[in-house]
Amino acid sequence: MSRKGKTLYERLGGYDVIASFVTEYIGRIRADPQFARYGSSRGTDKKKRDLQLNIDYMCKVTGGHNYYMGRDMKTTHAGLGISSVEWKTNMRYMAEALDKFKIPEKEKEEVLALVENMKSEIVEKLLGITVRQGFNTARPFISPRASLERTSFASSSL
Repeated sequence: MSRKGKTLYERLGGYDVIASFVTEYIGRIRADPQFARYGSSRGTDKKKRDLQLNIDYMCKVTGGHNYYMGRDMKTTHAGLGISSVEWKTNMRYMAEALDKFKIPEKEKEEVLALVENMKSEIVEKLLGITVRQGFNTARPFISPRASLERTSFASSSL
């Protein structure tokens, strides 16, 4: 805590302000064709639930007293193959959302640092390498289709 003992949650303006900039941020992500693969098969209800989980999570990590009912970031994003390029775009959208709601620079930097600290739990693909979940090792990314084609070819030549 800083500024006379106030939490970041309080300095941001509480739930309504956080809900506003998180909603803006998620809207930017959903509008970007680069991220379409993450939400294209989700219905309206699931999208609303995911938005609420994002709001609740941001409230919680900034010092709010709400209860976050979602999973940890690593579990939530496992298998999505989020790349470092997508992460960089994600961070830009968060900064733009914070700017839109005129979040003061100090608080903006703190929010961006909180989000940046999640990178190791979310990003799986670094320069064409997929990080294997549960291990601190990496392997070259091979698409499931390529694996299937190799398997089918090997099976049919027997």
